[in-house]
Amino acid sequence: EQVANYSTAQTFFLAARRFYEQTADEQFKWSAIPYAKAIANSQHNELESRTKADCERIGWASLPTSVALPSLTAVRTAQQRLQQSIAMLQTIEAIRSYGAIHAGRLPGSLDSLPFPAPIDPYTGNPIAYELTGDKAVLTGKPGAGMQYRIVVRFASK
Repeated sequence: EQVANYSTAQTFFLAARRFYEQTADEQFKWSAIPYAKAIANSQHNELESRTKADCERIGWASLPTSVALPSLTAVRTAQQRLQQSIAMLQTIEAIRSYGAIHAGRLPGSLDSLPFPAPIDPYTGNPIAYELTGDKAVLTGKPGAGMQYRIVVRFASK
């Protein structure tokens, strides 16, 4: 009876709010899980297509959701890029520490470092490391159309 007394506009905005809150809750749930684990989960990967289909089915009431929620994905992607950058810088510092201890030599692998190598947030594994002659190449997993690749070399004495 109470809902029947609502105006059309009030009913519309309540439906829009309810849909937004349900969809946002689903998005926020995944933001608490490490990115590498979240993207390995089929429910997470289906979320975007499921939300898009729901928005098409619901129509105008989904407008706040379809406008506001993509920014959550953009923020999460930016966070992962930043965390990957930090992990790569920490790895460089660990390599420099190794070089200081071992007379300017580069480690054969990241397992040789004096402390554990940071994890690439996109993969959940250490950053890719390749030693070629007198240089080492660190490569982050591509994310959002961007890939970090850093060449490390010690100066000659």
